[in-house]
Amino acid sequence: MRIGKAPTRKVHMEYKPEEITCAILVHIPNLLGYYEQRLDIFKACLLSMTRNAGIPHQMLVFDNASCKEVSDEISKLQREGIIDIVVRLNENVGKYWAMRWLFWIAPGKVIAYTDDDMLFFPGWLEESMSILSHFPNVGCVSVYPFRPQGQVQHLTCKSTIEWAEKNATLTRDRVIPEWWDKMTIQSVGRSWDEYIAKSSEDQEYIVEYEGKKAIIQGHHCQFIGYKANLLKIPQVATDQLMGNCLSFDHMMDQGGFLRLNTYGGYAMHIGNIIDPDLWSVMRKIGIKDNNIGHVRTPPIGSWFVLKIKPLKKLLESIYEWLYWSLSRTT
Repeated sequence: MRIGKAPTRKVHMEYKPEEITCAILVHIPNLLGYYEQRLDIFKACLLSMTRNAGIPHQMLVFDNASCKEVSDEISKLQREGIIDIVVRLNENVGKYWAMRWLFWIAPGKVIAYTDDDMLFFPGWLEESMSILSHFPNVGCVSVYPFRPQGQVQHLTCKSTIEWAEKNATLTRDRVIPEWWDKMTIQSVGRSWDEYIAKSSEDQEYIVEYEGKKAIIQGHHCQFIGYKANLLKIPQVATDQLMGNCLSFDHMMDQGGFLRLNTYGGYAMHIGNIIDPDLWSVMRKIGIKDNNIGHVRTPPIGSWFVLKIKPLKKLLESIYEWLYWSLSRTT
């Protein structure tokens, strides 16, 4: 039964989406242990991404079953107008499937994707778009340069290297500054000494095409790309909450799409701790909000644990057992 007519029936809609959708995928199941600072890190990611974009965009947050505190904060940020679109799931579908759903949902012709633990510098989106529009058949453009292991680079960027050899100028060089490299390695919890031992001879692939340079690499934790091209990447079956992201990179490469990175660095991986060095960087790029976290230094003696691999592995196993035991809801 219906009585009368809906008041909105004759209202004309003037909505027109921006060409670019900036999208953050977030999953923070609680605020304990590993996740203690992750809400502050997510907010730093969000604010730096939108404030430092430099060009019009819409902000989408895909909440992949985060805890109530995080969900409430996302709602607050949407009411404040910082977030335009929120997509929520009650069950975590894993990073890979959440990314695929996000590609379909995002309204823009260009999707700027990021995990929830990246920090963006001024001009990141402008520089990304300049490379995306300049090079042909681009799959993704990242702004997070890192020095990957050679076999990974050839696994995920083979098509780009082959294209550059035939159509552009291809060179090898070490262009990533050591301080940037060191902060990247620290953010992913790796040993700097071990990294240097394995990568001391590695060099980046540099491509120059019609006067514009880029590093040949892309990263599934942060990139922009045309929605039409991202939807062409074949799906890979997975039952992992985290993982198979290299498969996504590999499938993009197999499709013949270029995988590129800005010649300079415009985003940095945070990790799960806001340390003094990172806090200093955040302040310099304008993230000075008093309600974003406290500086946390690693506990005394943590370096000792990292040096002894069997002890590190044992403590990680104990942590995993405690985490999943304390996280049970039934």
